[in-house]
Amino acid sequence: MSACQPSFTLPARIRPAERGDWGNRALLGDYFSSSTPIGRGLECSAIQSLFARALEPPIALGLFAEASAGSIAGLIVENKDWDSELLSVRIQNLTMVSAAANQASRYEIASRLCVHLLQNHREVLGDCIFARIPSDDASLLRVLEESGFHVLVPMVTLGRKLSGDRAHDPGINGSPALGDGMDFDELHPETDVDQIERIAATAFRYGRFTADLRIPRDRVEKLHGTWARNCCLGKQADHMIVCRYRGEVLGFIALKFQLAHHVRVGAIELIAISENSRGKGIGRALVQQGCAWLSRFTNYAVVRTELPNTSAVGLYEGQGFHIVNGSLYLSRWQNSPA
Repeated sequence: MSACQPSFTLPARIRPAERGDWGNRALLGDYFSSSTPIGRGLECSAIQSLFARALEPPIALGLFAEASAGSIAGLIVENKDWDSELLSVRIQNLTMVSAAANQASRYEIASRLCVHLLQNHREVLGDCIFARIPSDDASLLRVLEESGFHVLVPMVTLGRKLSGDRAHDPGINGSPALGDGMDFDELHPETDVDQIERIAATAFRYGRFTADLRIPRDRVEKLHGTWARNCCLGKQADHMIVCRYRGEVLGFIALKFQLAHHVRVGAIELIAISENSRGKGIGRALVQQGCAWLSRFTNYAVVRTELPNTSAVGLYEGQGFHIVNGSLYLSRWQNSPA
């Protein structure tokens, strides 16, 4: 830790986490607390899934802290093997949650836990450790910044209801007129996958890996392209819709399903347009096509994007999406001051 290491006032016990710790409902009491119900449901479902496998690989470490005043906190460090292989950097992911009577107590218990991690378990941190936290969690943001983490990019999750009625759905009805020979279709693996991989490689300019300038650009492009290829192969998406012109892929949208508490919602996993095809209404049309497909199976759709990507935010808002939660990506390199 740095010279400005905080002084603690309450005694606390820090120990390896046990399975029962992750079932403590208080841990998520303040988690994404300012979000809409659907936005909070998405995040709570995702973290509960993480808790369910918190004692199994690829989880590298779980710690739990308890203070005499009733404050509790937990953290999980997860090996990100896929990211590490593609980026040629050992990547880990940190998840932290805490519960206490007030912000000051939440800060102290979370800070104690982070200090313990950095002082006693540096071997699990990899070359770079990423964290995503609720944008409304000022105490956790302060803890991570004091521990050498730096904010990379703010994120927003947007959502909208799907009526499934093309005649009365503003996000489906009124598709822009596209050029002759342009059409939308399902994926043709034999001709589309390589083109989609090339489009995705350079399409995402605001993501956390792009924002972290220590990661080589060619490796980031490799990761984004492989991510899109995996969507085509059904590993990271459930359905693909492709826009083509005379056999050339101009853009694509990858769709999947996830849970918000016990409700299954549709999600836009990826969307990208080739560089020469932007500004022609293809993105808007792909979102409409994607929402139309999702509406056959669910009545709600979500998408997460970077807040600086104002064109994407505007596109989704124009299709009836509204912000349901906000978050921050941070990173810390092992050679950061400590």
